[in-house]
Amino acid sequence: MTTTKREARKEIAIDQAAAGATKTAAARAAGIDCRTLYRWRLQDLDFAMDFDVAWTTGAKQRDYLAWLNHPFRGRRPPTGQGTRAIPRYAR
Repeated sequence: MTTTKREARKEIAIDQAAAGATKTAAARAAGIDCRTLYRWRLQDLDFAMDFDVAWTTGAKQRDYLAWLNHPFRGRRPPTGQGTRAIPRYAR
């Protein structure tokens, strides 16, 4: 891979992390494997610092998406006890 392609893929990964994507999703959007992303973070300190700043920036969006997609959003999780098919929720 040439350095221009590598730099372009690094920028895509940083942009995706700032937008709230997970590390795996950021790597996938950049067209690389997540192991390559971790290796770049270990080998290139400038990239690691830029990626960590972007990761911190996207933390609120990631938290919101995790809350939005959570199966028990708005309800308490079931305790596993209940009658027939109606679960009893934690108090």
